[in-house]
Amino acid sequence: ENLLKEIQENNTILVNSLADQVEAFIQKGYGITEQIALNNDVKRMDVANQKKVLLDVIERHPYFELLYIQGTDGMQTARTSGELGDRSNRWWFIEVLDKKSSFVSKSYHTLSGNIPVTTIAMPIYDEQNQFTGVMGADIKLDVLQEIIDRYSEGSKYAFVIDGEGVVIAHPDETQVAELYNYKTMKKTVLKKDEAGNVIQDANGNQITEE
Repeated sequence: ENLLKEIQENNTILVNSLADQVEAFIQKGYGITEQIALNNDVKRMDVANQKKVLLDVIERHPYFELLYIQGTDGMQTARTSGELGDRSNRWWFIEVLDKKSSFVSKSYHTLSGNIPVTTIAMPIYDEQNQFTGVMGADIKLDVLQEIIDRYSEGSKYAFVIDGEGVVIAHPDETQVAELYNYKTMKKTVLKKDEAGNVIQDANGNQITEE
């Protein structure tokens, strides 16, 4: 009984420590994204300088997968990589446009790889408090994998799931790649064509199957 109590106490300390580290990581990413949205060049939709702002941030904080800005029409005005495009039909843009509030999304696969990310999206307001656009940031969650790996050895391991029950960091990387869900006991995999390329729908969203 004493041994069981000691194990429970030690595990509780470990879990709380990991939870604090995960929260600090997400809060840091959120805070940086918020600072970008408050940047004068970004607020004024100064397209010429917006990309410089984004590139400077991603160079100093490489855990961001992608940073991007779009106007109220959904057309991107700057992004750290790739071509500018119309994102008016993306769920995260529609949600910010509708609610005018910031949020952190559940985890999902990136289009370019098999790593989980979470999206931070928030409205951009100018000096007159007029809604001028949407700031978006995709954060690579593999940093969380590095955190739990430090606490996992032998028969002891830690893992992290998001608010929907989906694994975002686990010693068994297959569970991460397949977005294994501990609530539904299902996994989500990307549909691919014969060449191994991820299949997308007409709106550019990945097609998955459970």
